[in-house]
Order: sequence, then structure tokens, then C-alpha cells
Amino acid sequence: MQVTWLGQAGVLLVHQGIRIMIDPYMSNSLEEENGVGYQRMVPIQTEFLVAPDVLVITHIHEDHMDLQTIDQLLKGSVVTVMAPLGVIRVLRERKYENIAYVMLVPEVEVTILGIEFRGMPAVHSDLEAVGIEIFANGVCIYHMGDTLYHPDMIRAQNKPVDCLLIPINGKGNNMNEVDAARMTKAISPKRVYPIHWDMFENYKGNVEVFKKLMADSEIVVIQEPAYNTFDL
Repeated sequence: MQVTWLGQAGVLLVHQGIRIMIDPYMSNSLEEENGVGYQRMVPIQTEFLVAPDVLVITHIHEDHMDLQTIDQLLKGSVVTVMAPLGVIRVLRERKYENIAYVMLVPEVEVTILGIEFRGMPAVHSDLEAVGIEIFANGVCIYHMGDTLYHPDMIRAQNKPVDCLLIPINGKGNNMNEVDAARMTKAISPKRVYPIHWDMFENYKGNVEVFKKLMADSEIVVIQEPAYNTFDL
């Protein structure tokens, strides 16, 4: 499986030609709406604005459910969208064609194109927020979405995690570097990819602090820049 971080919480996964996109923020919509503090610190690379086979939206906040990006991905495309009910309601109002919607809640398991998807708990200011595990060819990727530290995420684990994607910025009801390091060690993945710290000046986190906190573990911390791809 190939993993490409798109900045903020956006991730592109490619498995045997099947494209899975999670929480892409590929516009300037937040700057246009809110101005100072929301200027992108990661450039937009339009070559990634290609409709995926599966689009996962973990919750309704605009840096995860970015309607400008979603419009470009879904208009005229055949895509399965996995999301909480509140997100689905918003997207249905936009009347995209050829879209299959799958409601995503913790512990729901769905197999699409031979890939297993499993909703995971999250504790966030959007009470419907979820994380997601994706399992294919013996590899498990866990994207936590936006969340604070809560033992439910640890209790919900039923597979060893090969790669954990975890927010570390500590603002907007997300884990900070300390809590993210505690959570990572509790889940004990082979690799951890800190996300949600690079896009906006107002919501930055310190990846170097996170790396230092992880230095006493055997978990590999991945710090590929946005748009770089690595293989699992």
C-alpha cells in the first residue's frame, strides 16, 4: 500500500490501483471565509485532485469536509463516500450523481473492492467524528481523524496497526504532542505519521517535540513532507 500525506489531515492511499482519500483539504476555502491565520502553509498540488474510488470524511469541520475540494472530486465521478450521518446529509444536498454513501460509525465494518474499512471512536467537538482503520493485504492503517485522548481508541483495537496517522497540534479539541505520544505508545503501531500540524499558523503543532517524546520507543516516526509517498 502506498501512503501520501496531503497536508493537514488529508491522506491518499493506493492499493493495487484502488485509490482511497481521507479528509482532503485541497483549496483555500478557510482563508477565503476566515482570513488571517488560515492562509495555507502547504501548497496545493492539483495533480492530486483526481476522484478516488473511496472518499472518507471523518467529520463535518471544514478542514476535513472541504466542499470546494469535494465538489471537484465528486462531480461527474463514481465514488463511494464513507462518512458520519451529518456529513452525508450535507453532501446529499449537493446532489452529486453516481455516489454511493456508507454511514460510518465506530465498529461498523464494511468491505469495498476487497479492502476492509472499520469505523473507530473519536472524541471531538463534532460529536459524530470518527477515526477509521483500513485493512488490505495484511496491512492495517489507522487514521484517527480529529480527536482528544480517550481510552476508547485503545480498547477498540482488534488488529496490530502497521501505520498510525495521529493529530498532534493540541488545538481545536485535538491531542497535543504529549497526549499523542501517549496514545501512540498505547496503540503500539510499527510506524506513526504525525499529521494535522502543518497547514495553518493558528493551529500549528511541533513535530520535533513529538519526535523527542517518541525517542524512547521502538516505533518508527515518519516525517515525510506533504505529497511525498512511501510504501507499506
